[in-house]
Amino acid sequence: MVLEAMIGYVDKVKTDRPNPMTEHHSKTFKLAYAVILYFALLNRTPYAPDPDSIPYIFVPSRYNLSLRIDTSRDDPKQTFSGTVFIRFRSLVDTAALFLHLGHNVEVHEAALFPVELSRKNYRVARKRHNPKTEILTIVLNRNITKLLDYNLELKFAGSFRSDDFGPKIFSYNTLFGEERYGALYVNPETATKGLRYLIPCLDSSQYPAEFFVNVRRPGVMRSLSNSARIKTLDIPGDKEYLEDSFNQTIILFPYQLMVVVCDFQYKREFSGDSDLEISAYFRPSIIQEVSVERLVQFMDPKSNQIGKIDAVVIPNIKTVNQPGISVLNEAEAIEEARVLEDIEELREEAHDGEGSEL
Repeated sequence: MVLEAMIGYVDKVKTDRPNPMTEHHSKTFKLAYAVILYFALLNRTPYAPDPDSIPYIFVPSRYNLSLRIDTSRDDPKQTFSGTVFIRFRSLVDTAALFLHLGHNVEVHEAALFPVELSRKNYRVARKRHNPKTEILTIVLNRNITKLLDYNLELKFAGSFRSDDFGPKIFSYNTLFGEERYGALYVNPETATKGLRYLIPCLDSSQYPAEFFVNVRRPGVMRSLSNSARIKTLDIPGDKEYLEDSFNQTIILFPYQLMVVVCDFQYKREFSGDSDLEISAYFRPSIIQEVSVERLVQFMDPKSNQIGKIDAVVIPNIKTVNQPGISVLNEAEAIEEARVLEDIEELREEAHDGEGSEL
């Protein structure tokens, strides 16, 4: 019916020029033009201008992240890649999706699936990334429906940064003078953004969500995150890497997520006042200089909800405390341990003095 209407439309198009074509040729021309017009309209995609900021029309509830870190203790590769599924719902009917994406990350593939399996899947017509505004625009072939749940799948790859935001490399020296490397994704405690430099996301305090994190890392390393690790699996076809799966997080702001990949040793204790599991990770040469008790005094109080705190002591980094995990400047941690030791000695001396007077 649509094609017949288009043929009728073409038939009404007039021209002042004489037409030397025969009636047969004229009909063939009109039919061919109508077919071209039909398929052009069939494949049209909605237009969506690039915004300067993301309007509050999408509400994420969950990120399911599989992240591969290429850094090894002997090889300071500064690249990463992975896949993220974002569960969200829209507050409006729209064919345009907007996400935050840092200039150091690229999205290679995108797909959208309705959570209700009875509904039709969507086709991504185009995507655009504006590095200046750090906004990724994804245009679909048709509108999504407001207040329904969708899963957005994004495959990405990126490179490390050297500032306070996003993933970065760190290094330390062993007892034998060998230089070793690790990877750290952390943002300052005062940050209002940061996740966009690791994955495509909605990255501000308006968008808290739960996170399911899986980290693929070299087998000689270990990975840590906000929640407790529940299992480690081999990766078929990749003998050099292992995959760590972590428990679902509590609801976090996007910039509170943290990931550390290192080969540090650790010591573990349990809090006497609760069932909080306390683990301190550090390079072997400072094992006698670190106080686990002192490390947890400044932890994020939400760590008690998670049931564990991992304190990772790293040279030449800024101290940051987030739910379930802290990264601590090594020099500051050692100095604080010495202060605590001096205070304990003074208390013991005072106690002994009181006993002598009696």
